[in-house]
Amino acid sequence: MNFLVLLSGISTVILSLVLGILVLFLGFSFFSKLSIAIDEEEELQKNNIAVAILSASLIFSLGYMMKSSIYPLIQAFFNILFYSDEGVVSSLVGFGFLLLQFLLTLVISMGSLWVGLKAFTWLTKNLDEFEEIRNNNIAVAILMSAIIITLALFLREGLERLLQTLQMSHGLNNSSLTPFG
Repeated sequence: MNFLVLLSGISTVILSLVLGILVLFLGFSFFSKLSIAIDEEEELQKNNIAVAILSASLIFSLGYMMKSSIYPLIQAFFNILFYSDEGVVSSLVGFGFLLLQFLLTLVISMGSLWVGLKAFTWLTKNLDEFEEIRNNNIAVAILMSAIIITLALFLREGLERLLQTLQMSHGLNNSSLTPFG
């Protein structure tokens, strides 16, 4: 067994876990703050299944959209850390650009899902979806979840193309299979 490949895999899993938890926590917090009509944490404590379904679809969709940015970030991180012949300052600048790109992707993902959701609720003026969800209307929650997940399916490719144009660090262009070579 190649120890460097094993170390590479373990470190990739750990970084993926940390970034994934960060994305999901920030996403849940963001959507909780924006949905003034519903206090997600309180409703979840009251066993509101409709809120759970809606929250789960938002978290799933955000994870699906951000998936395309996590591995390139990890790959570039290792490339800068282990393969960069530039100095410490250049490496720190590279890390800064990677972090900026990741946060920008997160903001765009959350914002586009939220705008799409709000646009749909605006178009369906005869139904107050958030009020129905707060009242534990599971049918409306399932419908809204399908809309959110479908939006994520539509938006992901555009987000990936945007990421390709925003590649601010040469480390993102390296396609090696493991960070350690």
